[in-house]
Amino acid sequence: MAKRVALSACLAGKNCRYNGELKANPEVVEKLEKNGCEIVLFCPEDSCFGTPREAMDLIVTDEGVKALTKFSKEDRSAPIAEYAAKFFDENPDIELFVGKARSPSCGVSTALLYDEGGNLISEREAGIMAAEAKVRNIEALDDEECRTHARGDFSLQSDESDRLLTFKRAFDSFLELFFIFVHSHIRLF
Repeated sequence: MAKRVALSACLAGKNCRYNGELKANPEVVEKLEKNGCEIVLFCPEDSCFGTPREAMDLIVTDEGVKALTKFSKEDRSAPIAEYAAKFFDENPDIELFVGKARSPSCGVSTALLYDEGGNLISEREAGIMAAEAKVRNIEALDDEECRTHARGDFSLQSDESDRLLTFKRAFDSFLELFFIFVHSHIRLF
């Protein structure tokens, strides 16, 4: 049976990015097809808000991390989270999630996180839908990671590799939180 892969629709050439530009990644699509994967396309932003639409950023607020539009500051977190939950509930056999790098909804480990003042806090966050994939223990990669993915067949990681990757991510998260704490509590000038 073919591995089912959830793929950001923009990577397959669908015109669904916030500004209507194409951001296809034919190399990733070709790799998946060559390995006999069944591709299931998704785009929470286009499905929820249409194209074109105002761009979003992940922002740390007093209420937690939110996906806010850049200019009007509209909170779009809930519709994306609801879309993600419904998508994975309707596709319970997804084994691999491939998101668009740096996307606030689909970026797996490259989404940008800002404070409310617009200062970059982290370049290594998960977008809202990617985070849902991770919570469901679905292997997740950014499209840029697929290009250099050591497992060209997209097979799942071994238990030992999973433990090492989990430890590294936990340590990276600890360091990021530590620096956020230091940044928010210590003023040099």
